[in-house]
Amino acid sequence: HQLVLSNASEWLASQLERCSSSTGASELGCGGLPAASTSDRRPVLRIPLPSEAEVPSARSAIRFAYTGDVDAASIREALQVRRQAVRLQIKGCTAACDDIIQAKLSAAAAATAGAVSGASSSQQAGGSSSNAAAGGGGAGGNSSRGISAQQLPAVLELYACEALWPDSCKNNGGGADADDGPSFAAILEAAKPQLVSYFGDALRVLNTPPLRQQLLALPAVAVEALLESDSFGTDSESSVLLLLAAWMKVNYGKTDTATRKRLCRQVRLVQLSRPYLGFILPALARDHELSPQLPAGWFPISVTEAAFIAHVAGAPSEHERTELLKGAFDFYDVFQPSYNTTARTQSLPPRDLTCCWHVPQRLLERALAGLHPGGTV
Repeated sequence: HQLVLSNASEWLASQLERCSSSTGASELGCGGLPAASTSDRRPVLRIPLPSEAEVPSARSAIRFAYTGDVDAASIREALQVRRQAVRLQIKGCTAACDDIIQAKLSAAAAATAGAVSGASSSQQAGGSSSNAAAGGGGAGGNSSRGISAQQLPAVLELYACEALWPDSCKNNGGGADADDGPSFAAILEAAKPQLVSYFGDALRVLNTPPLRQQLLALPAVAVEALLESDSFGTDSESSVLLLLAAWMKVNYGKTDTATRKRLCRQVRLVQLSRPYLGFILPALARDHELSPQLPAGWFPISVTEAAFIAHVAGAPSEHERTELLKGAFDFYDVFQPSYNTTARTQSLPPRDLTCCWHVPQRLLERALAGLHPGGTV
């Protein structure tokens, strides 16, 4: 065992060496834990863990030193073993876990591509025009709240397990930890297009309750990946702002000032509709100036910059817009995505979009019965 463990991990080797150099004790203590030994006085290497829940993943990481295989049935389990492999410095185990995660994402992407191709063939043959297969079947009928990680699509399971990621990859920290190598950062980059494909566009998310609930359950790093993508479609940038407002209403308490700033700057403000430029954005700016540390002031922009953005958006020519931006170099960060004029993928169909809705008569009657004179439903 000492030979295998010493070759598999420099950290374990150091613990074994410390034991062998200690005076007169055949028992081995590790990580400040009391020394232990078997009944026949063979040394026992005791590895400290933060909680009992981490025992299975730690055993899997150590087992890798003997077998070269990672026992992980899901992305969550692979990430749990990966974290132990980094902690215990098990050679090759981190890469093996990354391979499992990448394989599951690739398999999910291939299945999605097949589903979309099959749906297209059915439509061409006169089948249903349902868009259930688009974006990986995002509606799916299940919210990511209240169901196990194994039931989630692979890309959502990956983002749901953000707490298990390397620290430098959380909250868009960028790069990978020195001990982790670049492999996990590469996994996240590969996952972004799948995430965008799954949700599709802002209009679809806003009008599909299961998709909306899944988006509200995403961590900030996933929402940022959506908003920064040109491929995340919309009918108008105003819908993107509305989508972010819906997410922020639920998740404000999970964000800090830096995170909110990073998310909000991904909204391409110069492409907002005239009503949003004239009324919504100034109202958000005023709320922020009055209550920057309260939920009402969640969108970090000043009243003066909101007015400037409206002026830029309304510039009659590209030349005038460019001159306005040049003149604002000393006042605003005009290179941030808020000033991006590149249009997102258009999600509206070539013909008019028809939205069907209904309200049960009993609900309408209940609302009307509760009206006060002069009130509205």
